[in-house]
Amino acid sequence: MGVQLSKDPKHSPVHAACWRGDADFLRALLRGRVDSADSPKLAALVDMPDVVNDTPLGIAARRGHADVAELLLLAGAHVDLPAAGRGCLPLHLACQERHRDVAQVLLRAGANPNALTPDGVSALHLAAAAGDPEVVRALLAAGADVCATLPTPVRASALHVACSRGSADVVRLLLRAGADVDVPDGHHASPLLIACMHEQLDVARALLEAGANVTHASKDGATPLHFTASVGSASLTRLLLESVRVSACDSTRTVDAKVAAVANIRDKLGSTPLHLASITGADAAVALLLQHGACANAADADGLTPMDNAEQAGHARVVEMLRAAGGRISECGGDGGGKWDASQLLALGASLAVCALAVLYADWFAALLPSQPATLSAAEQEQLVASLVFESTKRVESDSGRAPRLAFCCSADLDVSVRAVDLMQRVARVEQEQQQKHAKKHRKKDEAPPPPPLRKAHHERITSLRDLQESFAFYFANGAAAEQSMSSPEQFREVVKFANELAGVTRKVGGNAATMADRAAVEGCDVLLGAAIGREMRKHLNANIALVGHLADHEHEDVHLVLEYSKGDAFRAHVTPRANRYYLNHDIYNARLSVLEDFERALEGFAPDLVVFGGLQLMEVETDEERRLARLTKLSEVLQNLFLKQVPSHYEFAAVSGTRAFGDLELYILHHYLVTGEEGTATNSRPTVAQISAQLHDVISFAARAKAAFQQRGGGGGGNAATDGNDADAAPEHLALAQLSRIHFHTLQFHIMCQQQDSVWGDPTAALVQSALMSSKIACGKRANSSDSSGSGDAETLRPAAAMAVDPERVELLLGRHVLVSKQQALEVAIDPLAPVITWHEGADFTCALVPMLACKKPDHTAGLGDNISGTGMAYHRLKPRQP
Repeated sequence: MGVQLSKDPKHSPVHAACWRGDADFLRALLRGRVDSADSPKLAALVDMPDVVNDTPLGIAARRGHADVAELLLLAGAHVDLPAAGRGCLPLHLACQERHRDVAQVLLRAGANPNALTPDGVSALHLAAAAGDPEVVRALLAAGADVCATLPTPVRASALHVACSRGSADVVRLLLRAGADVDVPDGHHASPLLIACMHEQLDVARALLEAGANVTHASKDGATPLHFTASVGSASLTRLLLESVRVSACDSTRTVDAKVAAVANIRDKLGSTPLHLASITGADAAVALLLQHGACANAADADGLTPMDNAEQAGHARVVEMLRAAGGRISECGGDGGGKWDASQLLALGASLAVCALAVLYADWFAALLPSQPATLSAAEQEQLVASLVFESTKRVESDSGRAPRLAFCCSADLDVSVRAVDLMQRVARVEQEQQQKHAKKHRKKDEAPPPPPLRKAHHERITSLRDLQESFAFYFANGAAAEQSMSSPEQFREVVKFANELAGVTRKVGGNAATMADRAAVEGCDVLLGAAIGREMRKHLNANIALVGHLADHEHEDVHLVLEYSKGDAFRAHVTPRANRYYLNHDIYNARLSVLEDFERALEGFAPDLVVFGGLQLMEVETDEERRLARLTKLSEVLQNLFLKQVPSHYEFAAVSGTRAFGDLELYILHHYLVTGEEGTATNSRPTVAQISAQLHDVISFAARAKAAFQQRGGGGGGNAATDGNDADAAPEHLALAQLSRIHFHTLQFHIMCQQQDSVWGDPTAALVQSALMSSKIACGKRANSSDSSGSGDAETLRPAAAMAVDPERVELLLGRHVLVSKQQALEVAIDPLAPVITWHEGADFTCALVPMLACKKPDHTAGLGDNISGTGMAYHRLKPRQP
């Protein structure tokens, strides 16, 4: 029975197998097709391009999978079918990437060794640029034209390219194959001249051994010695001078004369190499030239000597060397204090042109090579989405084969969502009305007070409508998420009343713990939620969630105002750079962890795989310091008991050990505190990958040192908080990081998950990809009913990930093609649409994985995105199977 293959190139198993290099899987696919009724169409199948016009053979060639390439060719793939980029053939890709085995497979299958890219670049040019002698050898054996040149104006041969890239072995192969050692390019530059321009000593030596002409000049009359002297390369200058061909019959005087003739050769301006070395101050080259007979008093076309140039340029050491060799100032040279004359300016220009020409030569050739733009094309972004979806369909193995059991505590509320600008404008009007009423008591009736200016300011607590506007403006202007509390319950209820009167207001269950629990339950997990749940909230919660915590009908549920805004929204002269949300609350039950004891008792019977705490930041509403400390002490007891029972714990930026999930703001605050000991507030709304990886590196390093200090204390079994009063790593707040095993960071541009290699956690790929897709699905994904464009929230967030879809038309990749992952490690990678997951190591025992984020161009929702992301990540990140 044949294997059914999708004809959709975005989801073709053939393309996926070629990318992974899975020859066995590809063989099974092709065998199934051969056995089916569609076998005549096999060749068309293996030549089918994907959405970025890459063929299976092109993918195998670029990735270096020779066995896969051989299978495709046996199945009828066309060896010279354009693959990707600018219409390059598979052979071009294999040569450029130095995949010698693939190149040999393609050549044996009849690939044309002299086929050109649309820009006129041959496979031999690409192999010479890559510097792989074996690929060059295979091409030459297959009949590659060693004399082929690039298009005008460069007209460079493969030998010129090899000389510029510095591969002496490739140069020798090309010379043995018949390349002319002195062949000029479009600028009349010889291979030796190119080697000297790029300061390639070994290449120059190989060319000279093959008989290269040391006096071959470019169009402006410059020889290799002019180039080496002007850039001050002593080793190349010596090599050129000592390589002058002489006869065995030549006397010493004759030899010296021949060498001196080379040392004194002139360009079209009449300048000798010594003129150029003097004007650039290359004293080592000056010394070598003088030793080999260079004339210290040679005059150029304007009558200027090398000493004139050295004096004018202010090179005192060169002047002394020339004077010792008998050099003098010419009558044309002046006193050395005047302006440069035309001849000196031309000589200086010629010297600078040496460096410029070398750079331009390399840039011109690079422009002809197959390349990729700085950003992914629309087709590549579509392929990226398809690849992420493909990764998300992989089966996740669990520890026991049953559904994960996740317990969440201790925050839930009724989210009241409104457009942020609408509500803040209403608040501003009410505040102004209140000020006007107050002013009437002190002003005449016809004098209206001017509107007070609004400043941006972070407030620990919101005590007035003015504080609320200043706090909102502070985060709004940065495009940063925020969660703030109002001190007065009466004033908070007044703002809630304003919100309920606005058009488009929506209500649903919110809160970190409740939202994560809701998402995990929808994804098929067994879920326990501990939170103060009232009658209104119960209407919106998943019926499969086991609840701990109950409010009587007369008790008021905690309410959170969710102020959502879009990129470009404006408030009081401030424009936000990105879509985000601002939360406002005055919690009672969440702030006091009112269900913590009941939740702990329920854990015994529930037997969770993972316990998750969220919403601890809401405790700042509790102004009674003693009561807050007592609740935190109780929480620490719960955490200690979980640690002793070896039950993993996860925290949404609020706890001390286990695992953590961060948004960009939260990671900044933690990192800022660990490094400086001070609190942080808002941050850049679009941090780079390198900035975040540097912060993660520091946090992981703190955790490693804390773990060492923790182990020195005997695993926390009592005693002082630190073994050494001067050991900052043993301070209680740092020891809290000792059990860190997993970090999930998510922001608008990308997601990162780092985990300890010897931890209880399994492969994070599925969890990372699922959580990254979840943000796009909720914020602007395809609606359950395609005709529904209203973006109503509840039905969408209650659908499982598998039933939701990203809308490719509404998302965009904010990262460029090339990403600096780690500045410290000098690690830069290119985002590949076919393999979007990027991995690297941090510290001694942490592995990190990154996926690009598909940001919504105009999101329908932003509230609850972070909790849905984290809830998805926990639902799909399974524990390792326990060893028997």
